[in-house]
Amino acid sequence: MKNVFYIALLFFLVGCGGTLKRSWTDFRAYYNTYYNASESFQAGLKQVEDQPEELHADELIRVHKAPVGTGGQEFQNAIDKGAQILRKFPDSKWIDETLELIGKSYYYRQEFYSALQKFEEQYNVAESPEMRQRAVIWKGRVLLDLELYNQGIVFLEDELQKLSDEWDPELHAEAEVMLAEHYVQLQQWQQVEGLLAQALSKLSKGPLKARSFFLYGQILEIGEQFGRAADAYARVLRNRPGFELFFWANYKQAEALRKMGNLEEAFAIYEQMRKDDKNIERLPNIYYEIGRTQEQMGNIETAREIYNQVLRSDIYQVSQETRADIYYRLGQIYTNHLNKYQVAAAYYDSSSSLRNRTQQYGVLQEELNTENLAKAYGEYSKLRNQISHLDSLMWLSSLPQAQFDSVIAEVRQRKLQELQQKQENRRGDANVLTNANARQPSRNDSRSLDAYGFLNHKNGRLVSEARNQFQAVWGNRPLVDNWRRIEAARSASEEQDSLQDEQLTQGESSQETEYAQVEVDLSEIPFTEEQKAETRDQLGSAKFELGNLFLLTLQQPDSASYYFRSVVEEHPNHNLAPKALYSLYELYSSEGELQQANRWADRLRDEYPDSRYTRQLRIRRGGTPPPEKSDSTAMLPGKADSILSSTASTAEIAKELRNLALANKGAEAAPLVHFESIKRYIQLAKQRDNIMRDSVVTYSLAVDSTDTTASVTNVRMQYEGAYWDSVRVVLKEHIENFTGQPVAEKVGELSREVEKKDESELQSLPTCRERKVEPEIQGGMSSFLQNVKFPEKLKNANLSGTVEYEMTITREGKVGEFGLVSEKTDLGIEEAFSSAIQDSLSFVPLDLDENTPSVRCTISFPISQ
Repeated sequence: MKNVFYIALLFFLVGCGGTLKRSWTDFRAYYNTYYNASESFQAGLKQVEDQPEELHADELIRVHKAPVGTGGQEFQNAIDKGAQILRKFPDSKWIDETLELIGKSYYYRQEFYSALQKFEEQYNVAESPEMRQRAVIWKGRVLLDLELYNQGIVFLEDELQKLSDEWDPELHAEAEVMLAEHYVQLQQWQQVEGLLAQALSKLSKGPLKARSFFLYGQILEIGEQFGRAADAYARVLRNRPGFELFFWANYKQAEALRKMGNLEEAFAIYEQMRKDDKNIERLPNIYYEIGRTQEQMGNIETAREIYNQVLRSDIYQVSQETRADIYYRLGQIYTNHLNKYQVAAAYYDSSSSLRNRTQQYGVLQEELNTENLAKAYGEYSKLRNQISHLDSLMWLSSLPQAQFDSVIAEVRQRKLQELQQKQENRRGDANVLTNANARQPSRNDSRSLDAYGFLNHKNGRLVSEARNQFQAVWGNRPLVDNWRRIEAARSASEEQDSLQDEQLTQGESSQETEYAQVEVDLSEIPFTEEQKAETRDQLGSAKFELGNLFLLTLQQPDSASYYFRSVVEEHPNHNLAPKALYSLYELYSSEGELQQANRWADRLRDEYPDSRYTRQLRIRRGGTPPPEKSDSTAMLPGKADSILSSTASTAEIAKELRNLALANKGAEAAPLVHFESIKRYIQLAKQRDNIMRDSVVTYSLAVDSTDTTASVTNVRMQYEGAYWDSVRVVLKEHIENFTGQPVAEKVGELSREVEKKDESELQSLPTCRERKVEPEIQGGMSSFLQNVKFPEKLKNANLSGTVEYEMTITREGKVGEFGLVSEKTDLGIEEAFSSAIQDSLSFVPLDLDENTPSVRCTISFPISQ
């Protein structure tokens, strides 16, 4: 029986031997190819992981790192070998692993659309739930890099819900982190916080969890939950972060502790970081944070000393950004603690000139508006100097003659001493000996020839030395022909002048002569009553401007109140006195000090009953303003000019012009004044409201007197927002109150324009597919793409993908209405295409019947440069 079995087995092996041999050969070929593809992929991945990562404290971290563009050839090898497997072994059970390998390789090569296709194929063919889940995560990652955030959110939320019963807990947590990263880009912080909170407990210990905790801490900081943020940063340190993340986790933990007021613990962390040898290159940043902490502790002088030591350090390389931050803090110290605003202005200006960065979200570090502060404190210094100068002139003009002469004599004596000091300095410079011997270059000099250029002309020190040596031999000879004859003729005249100079510098008579030659300019001193009145007006104006600066820009109401009071008490006849009273009323009202506010309001009403600020006060308090006097209509143009020339904001000017026109409806100039207010309202709306919500093309509404048409570049228009609602109100107001007046026609056109709705004809037209036409670009696609001018920031970017537009095309091939179909990015790509479409896109005439003048088509343009 046993022999029969062996005989049967032998016949079976002989009959099937060829098939088994082929199967084994195929398997070995598949395995070797996949192994080589994996090896190539791992080699490329190692290059990616070896790239140093640079984090920034004021930027939100990406948990899943973006591809960095290295390892391209290795990833291409993996793609080629993977494609070979797909062609030769399409029925292999390892086909999903191969698709994933190819998709990842495309991703790291930054070929995102190809990667997206492979991960979708992997999802469709994968037999195991794990492979489908991994495809979901990788597709979400690709959508993140394509900046398709809304699409990514919809996709991930749908998959998390659809695969809820089969998700692996670890992969489910990673998918939630990926979803949170999409929400980060839309700045929806609550969704991010919730997703990370439920995902972190399910993630395994390691770099992914460390980076997730870091992002979690940043989000908690945005919500000002500083205690929880500090705890999140501490957890980063327990999950094997790399050196870069370890440093910033310590840094951010200390920062969060400082924000919550735990200064001692924050200081201890900074001190520990300072003592770590691995942080030697970052010591200036650490010292800066130590200075910040000392400043918050109230140790102002210690903080100032630390800041100055960092700035003066010859040991460390202090970055431009850190210098800017230190200059800003020194400006704050001189502003808030030392009250030296002129010095503060210099520091703010230095900080502004060095600062060359924008915060990603403006929430991870205090906002540093250094440019405005530099201008504000510079303006403060100018006004303070002007006030001091005018005060001095008024004081001089009030002195008795004898005292006045004494002051002038003292000023002249001081000027004489300064002149004599300058002469001594010049004589000292003339006595300096210069070595005229040629300087022998050292070996160090020879090494720097390339850096300093031919004959060291780029080295300022060597050029200065050479100039001194030349002058020691040749003097200040002119660089002209016949210079010896010119010098000979000039020398005789100079000898005579030198004799006179020697006589003037000898004895007491020379000093008296110099004293007589010193002049003091008295032309600015106001001697007449008219000049004094003019100087007092200038002084009052400067004080009011300084009060406004303190109130509106520097946010220091106490100082503003001081200067407004000075205008009211010391310059009661100034035309700005009623405005100063009204400013005092507004100032104290905003501070909640109603008793003080009412006091200044009563003074304004009693002392300046006919002022426009008194009328504004009545409106502000909810009352009805009194009617204008009978002669006010004749003064209307002058009042309007005064409003237009004021330094008030555009909103204030618009409101005042509107009220002035409505209060004087019967005046001839009232319609024009009201139209001027309409212009300001439109200006505000264009600045502050989002004119076009869904289109990347912008347009402008013209209100110039010479052009009242609304010029648009696209008929997809929406005048939306609160400010455009205000424009509609004032336009309707004008039509109701000034019918038949000079600008009524212009106002009617503007009113019709802002009432336009998005009445696109796109949806009513037949499509290209329905009419079976395929539009062909005039000159070809490549010719059109040459007209697409991308922003400068994308000059060296590796762009890929497509952008789609829906547009109407006439029978003649002209483009009519068009709009973006694909999702908009923030890179300026769509703006570039929209401009090119409008300016240069046309098609070969279409084969359409007479009843179809236009069709609706979706055109896809490749993104390339």
